[in-house]
Amino acid sequence: YRTVFQTSVDGVAISRFRDGKYIDVNTAFLHVMGFKREEVIGSTSLELNFWVDPGDRQEMVAAFSERSSLRDLQIQHVRKNGDIIWILVSAAKIEIDGVPCMLSIVKDISDAKAAEQRLADAAEALRVSEQRYRATFQLSIDAININRFSDGVFVDVNEAFLQFVGYQRDEVIGRTSQELDFWVDPDDRRRMIATLRENASCRDLEARFRRRNGEIVWGQMSESIIEIDGVPCILSVTRDVSAAKAAKEQIRDLAFYDPLTHLPNRRLLLDRLRQALASSARTNRKRALLFVDLDNFKTLNDTLGHQTGDLLLQEVATRLVACIRESDTVARLGGDEFVVMLEDLSDVPEDAAAQAEVVGEKILAAIDKPYWLAGRECLSTSSIGITVFGDKRENTNEVLQQADIAMYQAK
Repeated sequence: YRTVFQTSVDGVAISRFRDGKYIDVNTAFLHVMGFKREEVIGSTSLELNFWVDPGDRQEMVAAFSERSSLRDLQIQHVRKNGDIIWILVSAAKIEIDGVPCMLSIVKDISDAKAAEQRLADAAEALRVSEQRYRATFQLSIDAININRFSDGVFVDVNEAFLQFVGYQRDEVIGRTSQELDFWVDPDDRRRMIATLRENASCRDLEARFRRRNGEIVWGQMSESIIEIDGVPCILSVTRDVSAAKAAKEQIRDLAFYDPLTHLPNRRLLLDRLRQALASSARTNRKRALLFVDLDNFKTLNDTLGHQTGDLLLQEVATRLVACIRESDTVARLGGDEFVVMLEDLSDVPEDAAAQAEVVGEKILAAIDKPYWLAGRECLSTSSIGITVFGDKRENTNEVLQQADIAMYQAK
């Protein structure tokens, strides 16, 4: 008994029932409570201030009035240095020399309780995180959707996504974007999947999407692969950038296109002319610049008004575009001056000039045809100056000047 008592890894204490004084304790008990043996023997747990809540002792004593043993009670005690610890107590009534006593076995479970608390805290944090995620997911102004990676089936979507695509939730969940025909260009989805396979994430992919009503919208997407219950999924966040795209396109139009005729303006023409000159330096193909000027346009403007003049310019622009190939350029310099740049002519200058002349005659004939403007028939003619370039090193100003001089000669 003495050997077991002293070598037990758990604290063991014996106290008298009538006054609660300790009559024996083992080394493990002293280690748990932080006291020396002589400080404990002959004292009570109340005198040693063991109890954080003295009511726990009263409940324990009351329990013994009904039964002879107690098992696995979790109680907080105060060590000698003031630290509060959790102990697991099992106790039984015994008699020593005919004196009723209580044998208590004590185990320090502070680490286990701390781990339990950490687990509880983690569970609470997870619950709060889940609530926060759900709130963020549902209240986000960006469209958010989760799809299984294996087959692309929608697992969850938020309200912003439903507004973005124009569908109801039950029409989306359980289906794929291909079934709903979301992607205007299926290659965009293939590129996204390829990037996710390689990098597990994809940022700022711009793509066009088809809403339920057929409207085409632009979205900027960021995706990453996540796991939900062990199943690989794609988390996608999409922002509607249709308005930004439209504004960007409008800014581009204002910078590079004539607002009246929607033809390239002088800035865009000069840029394309510079590119053509750089290309001519590498190849032998010739190009031509046609300077088109409407005859007596000021008279029409003064007599019929600027509104009629604008209608004439718009119709002239349409006819000029109809006279050239898709690879050629028609631009409006301003007023009644237009420029046509012909690409890929013969590498023989004389042949290139003849090709340009054919187009020039076609333009003259097209512009000479009558116009029906604001309920009135109008006539207009034009003068065209042509220069062929690409056989020597020229700059944009020289080419424009040569075509301008030729136009005045024609006029």
